Amino acid sequence: MAASAGSAWRGHVFLGLGFAIYDGPVAATHAHAHHAAQVVLCEGAELILESGARRAAARGFVVPPDRTHAIAQGCAWATIIYVEPESDLGHRLATGGSDSVAGDDPASWARAAEGLDDLRCGPIRTWDAARTLVDQLRSHLLGPVPVQRSVPPPISALLQLLPGALDAPIRLQALAARVGLSESRLGHLVSEHLGLSFRRLVLWLRLRAATDALARACTVTDAAHAAGFADAAHLTRAFRRMLGVAPGAISRSVTWHAAQPHRDPLP
Repeated sequence: MAASAGSAWRGHVFLGLGFAIYDGPVAATHAHAHHAAQVVLCEGAELILESGARRAAARGFVVPPDRTHAIAQGCAWATIIYVEPESDLGHRLATGGSDSVAGDDPASWARAAEGLDDLRCGPIRTWDAARTLVDQLRSHLLGPVPVQRSVPPPISALLQLLPGALDAPIRLQALAARVGLSESRLGHLVSEHLGLSFRRLVLWLRLRAATDALARACTVTDAAHAAGFADAAHLTRAFRRMLGVAPGAISRSVTWHAAQPHRDPLP
């Protein structure tokens, strides 16, 4: 989602726990890379993606993490899903179950998206629709999604504690003591039940808190401070690293949807 000057990025943004969704018009971009695995599903016309001297036209792509790419030609509407690469879903997207998407060939990224077109479920305007899309992607690639996901009480307690602690440095050891577990045990439970390392969990919570602030029309600087980033530059680097976009480039053109953390899907 690396928005260029005067771009047409004016869709809807959802940022959850280990994933983000952009739904709306897609414009051409400069070459960029981001750490999240990326699924692009176009509505109607094909999109042209390029990497170096290679390019491909398709209605869907799976772009592996940290691969430099650019949108050479956008489309009127698309859904873009970004997934934390450390999660099981992110790993599946990054590899395609083989080496087929591990390189820098957009044609292989298009082949990896074959069969995903059925996931298009109309405009994404609510968190229920966003969750449904992530669950459908997970079910398609990893098997049936449990109807109900439960987490142990210490993880529930951790998720209640963390949002109020984002304005200061966060230490797993201190939080483990508060929920009655050892540091190593809590770290293991976080990975097992949330699909993220503790460090990545905190990063996504900070990004989500910043998005919530932007949804309230805060400036990028105020959003950075609210989410525990050192300054606007720190937040901008994190956004670019994970999503390939600077929040200031799109903060007033997209519609931000504040998260509902107690109902996040788990990538």
